[in-house]
Amino acid sequence: MAMRLHLTIVCVALFAGIVQAQSQALDNQELCAVQAQRTFQQYEIDSKTGPLADLGQTISSDSQSHFNTKLKKCFILIEAKSPGGNSATLFDAYERRAYANYLWIAREDKKYWEVPPTTCEMMPTRVAKKICESREEFDLFVKSYLEE
Repeated sequence: MAMRLHLTIVCVALFAGIVQAQSQALDNQELCAVQAQRTFQQYEIDSKTGPLADLGQTISSDSQSHFNTKLKKCFILIEAKSPGGNSATLFDAYERRAYANYLWIAREDKKYWEVPPTTCEMMPTRVAKKICESREEFDLFVKSYLEE
């Protein structure tokens, strides 16, 4: 009987720990979503009034947020499309530090697949920067931050 009681107590404690961890992860995701929305709203304002406002009209922009449990950071991926190209940036939603930037601008004299990105950089740390060669390479890098 004592063994069964001990086993029950261990199972309840283990279950409570799992529920608490899941609840904390959901809280982090919710807080991250709120902060990412603020970051996205500021991005929208900056794109209309900031120093890059006269580069062209944005047709659409969208964002995706994710709390990375391994890094304990809130990330936001902002993507924008304009008549002449598209861009994507991965930010830390709180610090506003960019982890990756992608910019592709169309050229009238080339097919879209013949035009390399204007900017494609990945910055896993503040001092390390790697140049990427394609949207696929950029997306693979970004995926590692949006999945943990």
